[in-house]
Amino acid sequence: MHEESYYYEKISSILITNDNTKIAVLGETYHYIFNAPPLLTQTLAADFGKNLSASFNTFILGGGNTINGKFSLWLNHNASEEAKARATALGFQVIKNGAMRLDLTIDGERFARGQPLPMKQAYKLNNEYSIRIEAPDGVVMKAAKIAVTPITAAADGVLILGAVILSPIWVPILLSNVRFPMK
Repeated sequence: MHEESYYYEKISSILITNDNTKIAVLGETYHYIFNAPPLLTQTLAADFGKNLSASFNTFILGGGNTINGKFSLWLNHNASEEAKARATALGFQVIKNGAMRLDLTIDGERFARGQPLPMKQAYKLNNEYSIRIEAPDGVVMKAAKIAVTPITAAADGVLILGAVILSPIWVPILLSNVRFPMK
């Protein structure tokens, strides 16, 4: 019999390395380090401001603590014509009501959280969100078999991945595919 296991990860921070190669997602139980797709970093550099938001689909955990998933970036219908032209050049597609969407896939690794990091308020999202993580039958989900996060904090509270500084990503998250944690 084939069963899928799943859990919901409470996400408090989404960060990007200063060299734009990695995205770090800090959850309550695990940290996730993803390769940053060039289209994502180009979109963030396009400075769409409050007109840009994101929504997440279910993420899939694989063997060796690999993880992948799909998410969408949305440019709302109130964006300027200049912003819409930049979005079109990046591959955004027009959907109903004049809004635009870009679907992306990311892949990376899951790590055990380890000791809590001293978080500056600037690193935290406005709300905690909960994203569904699925593990197909046979994929180990226990933390005992997971490497500890490579994210560390400097004395001044700056978060570091390896030797690269992490900075917050300022993209509002749409709640259509993301759940608030139960209080």
